[in-house]
Amino acid sequence: MPAPLRIAFLTHEPFFPPSGGGSAEAVYLVQEMTRRGHFVHVFGPKIPDAEHVAQRFGIRLHQFDKWEMGRYAKLRNFKYLAYPFFLERMVAAVGRSEFDLIFSQHAISAVAAGKLKARLGLPVIMNFPDLLTGFMETWPGYVAPKPVVRSLMSYEISLPVRYHVDGVCAISDEFAARLAARGYPREKICPIYYGYDAQAFPLRSQLPPPGQPPIVVMHGSFDAHHLGAIAFEAIRTVVAKKPETIFRFIGKRTAGLEKFLQRAQTIPNFKF
Repeated sequence: MPAPLRIAFLTHEPFFPPSGGGSAEAVYLVQEMTRRGHFVHVFGPKIPDAEHVAQRFGIRLHQFDKWEMGRYAKLRNFKYLAYPFFLERMVAAVGRSEFDLIFSQHAISAVAAGKLKARLGLPVIMNFPDLLTGFMETWPGYVAPKPVVRSLMSYEISLPVRYHVDGVCAISDEFAARLAARGYPREKICPIYYGYDAQAFPLRSQLPPPGQPPIVVMHGSFDAHHLGAIAFEAIRTVVAKKPETIFRFIGKRTAGLEKFLQRAQTIPNFKF
């Protein structure tokens, strides 16, 4: 049986409680790592009740506390740009001898992980739950000029090649193909299909009690790019087939969510 690894798990999102899809995946991955006997050090933004969280998940937390991080933090995008520099220093301060592997979650921490590979000489695995900069495509051109967005997306997808990392996890076969097209060896990419693999994530057999309508829950930061045409069409499709469905939106009531709900109320039988 392989020896347990000492893993430095890097993330730019508060580890717990999860605030969206990417942060929920981080919790799942850490649980899987500890379940398989590995020792996990999570490097990420400061969280409340950290001691209890560390005990609950059987991990060691290294908390970034120079400024507030999170989906609702002010000047969030500028903080994201500066964060990898400090994250790299946090891990390096602990030292090479404490870890066998660096695992980065999302592109922001991948930048720090790539630099740490050169600095500490440790194996690095980068996980891409999505193309993080891709959401900027939905922003108006005066906020995010298209050439700038294309440059950021190109930089993100080049990270595995740029830093010569030892392996990559991708959300899908399509994303794996895009990474390979940029020159990263396909045999070193492992699509993990988070949330989509029917064997790893089986559909629960629990159904609503007779007479109780089905409830669909959406959880996240409710930025405008989360609440576009795909979300609207998904609701319209569900309501057309099951008009009794109730929708729940769990998170901060943002301006983007308010606008989306106003639009969704034009769908006959929409209930929330």
